[in-house]
Amino acid sequence: MKHITKFVKFLTESEEWDKDDLNDFLIPLKHIGIEVIIENKRTALSGEYEGREITTIRIFLTNLKKVGVGNGVGLDYGTIYDERIWEILDEVCTLKRRLESDKVFIHMTTAEIKVSYLHGQVDTNSIEFRLKKLKAEIDSKHRSAKSDFANGVVVEVKNDSVIVNCSMFYTRRKWNALTKGIDFSNWNLDFKEGQGSIYDNCIITITPKN
Repeated sequence: MKHITKFVKFLTESEEWDKDDLNDFLIPLKHIGIEVIIENKRTALSGEYEGREITTIRIFLTNLKKVGVGNGVGLDYGTIYDERIWEILDEVCTLKRRLESDKVFIHMTTAEIKVSYLHGQVDTNSIEFRLKKLKAEIDSKHRSAKSDFANGVVVEVKNDSVIVNCSMFYTRRKWNALTKGIDFSNWNLDFKEGQGSIYDNCIITITPKN
């Protein structure tokens, strides 16, 4: 009854379950002999669900019986043939119904099942959100780029700023090319550039305009 009361409170007041409450929901999976962890909530920084908080529950399938190389049973390598998988899938369906989120996602492999659900909405105009979103945009650029300059870029949020440390091979042209497509119109950029070497570096401090 305690959990039903909390469940109703969640629906009516948009309060979050803490990990202890969610762990109670996951007890049947653990009884099957499955490892389950609840990841810390994160916030969608762009796209259709921008500003929504997301929690992911990871259900590990690593200890289930699977077809090995040269098994000779006519099934693909990695196929799960452990009868517990059907109980697990039943419990995943039950879990989805208990979450009662307006959106529940699932990602499945033979190694794990990830069930993610939407809950709270943050203020997308807040400084905190804007800093996190800008950091993510710059991170996405330098992680997908293939150059020594991009490999030396480290981005962090510190106080009310995004700090970008370009540790080597920095030039303003490379920086502009790396961040092409990012809108800095609402940001102040302060460049502290190195001097006189191909190993020039730069620390860029990005702060919101008033």
